[in-house]
Amino acid sequence: MLIRRDEVKQKIREGQIYGLLRRAQKRILERNFTSLREFSCRDTFLLFARRLTEKFFPETVKKKTATEEYVERAYVDWLILSPLLGSYKWLPKPGMHRGHYLTWARRSCNKQTRQWFFASVKLSIPDVEEMAKRAVINACEIVQLRDVYWLEEEFKFLSWMAHSDGLKARLAKWILLPWVFLDEDMRFDALLKFSYPGWKKETARAGKEGSASYFRLGSEIWIFASQKLAEKVDLPWTDLRENRSSALEYVFWYEEGVRYEGGKKKPSGGLQIALQDEILKQFKAEAKAIANHRSMNPHYKLYRLNELARRFIQIHKYAISAGIQFFEAGRIVKDLVQKKIAPILGPDAVKKGIYPGAADIDRKLYFHRFNPFFDPKDPSEDEFILWWNPYQP
Repeated sequence: MLIRRDEVKQKIREGQIYGLLRRAQKRILERNFTSLREFSCRDTFLLFARRLTEKFFPETVKKKTATEEYVERAYVDWLILSPLLGSYKWLPKPGMHRGHYLTWARRSCNKQTRQWFFASVKLSIPDVEEMAKRAVINACEIVQLRDVYWLEEEFKFLSWMAHSDGLKARLAKWILLPWVFLDEDMRFDALLKFSYPGWKKETARAGKEGSASYFRLGSEIWIFASQKLAEKVDLPWTDLRENRSSALEYVFWYEEGVRYEGGKKKPSGGLQIALQDEILKQFKAEAKAIANHRSMNPHYKLYRLNELARRFIQIHKYAISAGIQFFEAGRIVKDLVQKKIAPILGPDAVKKGIYPGAADIDRKLYFHRFNPFFDPKDPSEDEFILWWNPYQP
């Protein structure tokens, strides 16, 4: 049933558009549609995309630039395309953050899985035409979509946008890269059998095949594998029991330990995750640049240092073995406040500072829904809106 724009606006005021959107996304998930183009013309998607644009691109909306239209169109595409990849468990889902990615890594490499070999593969991003072409081919051949003309139009647009600059390019890459490298995922699956269900992985792990866990974030692939499989597949493996390996801003290694059960010691161990040295060097350089700025107001300097520290904690708090690095980051900020700001504003300035420390590290395990589009009533509307944040690290 078609809904007039004035009726949709009334439903927005009544808080009903969220339910309409989620039910439409479930239809997409269930392949209960004739063409994807029909959703791109619906007021439900257009108005919700407008809402997301106003939420995450307020300056663009305020200035009324051409980018505003591009962002709205990209959000419509994202809202339509995301449910189609919801069941691909090796891809990040809307609403996931670094806590989820690193939880996956910790669960993939431990005493139970015995997947101590790690490889990080960086895929090269193709040019504009090749990127759009690969995305269309993968959508048709792997995901079995038939809306070729609509897919060509939208993937060409997103490819152009991904090769631009600024936050809009980041938004386009979040939407497009999962589609561009689906063929690479299939190639790796043929070698590693990572899409096996859990019970089949356990059987393979116990036998001669070995097992692997696979995750792709944009153009970067993380693979944990058992020794049996690592010996058969030619990749740049690192045995984390003996050496360290890097991925994104992190350093991985495996550490043996013990746990107590029933008053008895039992062997245990787990993946350790710290930050690369370059991250701390960059943080120190940025903090010094703020503190040594000659024309900046001292109050504003303190505010900027606190924002820098808060951002450092927000992004890197899931690195469970970075306690010493967090302590060092806090010491850097405190020294600068004491030397550059407190002599002007007084000793109370030190109390107003934010100083990262080991207590800020988040060691919880974050589990995500297998497919977040199955239940139209979960999560709440406020949480759902945050799923589409292009700033997410």
